[in-house]
Amino acid sequence: MAIVPLPFSTFASIADAGWRIRVYCPSCYRWKPVDVDAALRPRVAFHARFRCTNIRPVTRMVCNGLGHLKIEPPAARPRRAQLGRLACGFAAVPWAIEDIVLEEPPWPRLTNQNRFRCPGCQGVLGVHFYGGTHTPDITFIDHASARR
Repeated sequence: MAIVPLPFSTFASIADAGWRIRVYCPSCYRWKPVDVDAALRPRVAFHARFRCTNIRPVTRMVCNGLGHLKIEPPAARPRRAQLGRLACGFAAVPWAIEDIVLEEPPWPRLTNQNRFRCPGCQGVLGVHFYGGTHTPDITFIDHASARR
């Protein structure tokens, strides 16, 4: 089984592929889009930490929660499509790539023989499939048991 890197790692490669980047704060339940500017483009997305700067209404204090990175495709996917989700909660910055269509580039590299490696914690990533009318011939990997 080959373990290959993700098809994109920097903010520039994600933005150039047309994918959207959002950050979720689990403390105050807010979503915020990330604008990839010149300072952010060369940085590795899976190592960048985001802190929430939302002012909480009751305490009038800054939330300061650690953000979770979410990478989404540029357009909504059809409901009947077989979709996949890659995620890692063990990395320093929790992240997820949503709505992956396995037949579209660059995801055909994900087969029974290939798995992706988390750029944050270096563990082997599991894939969660949903939608569609059939179950693909790809085995699920439990991230915690497949580490190194």
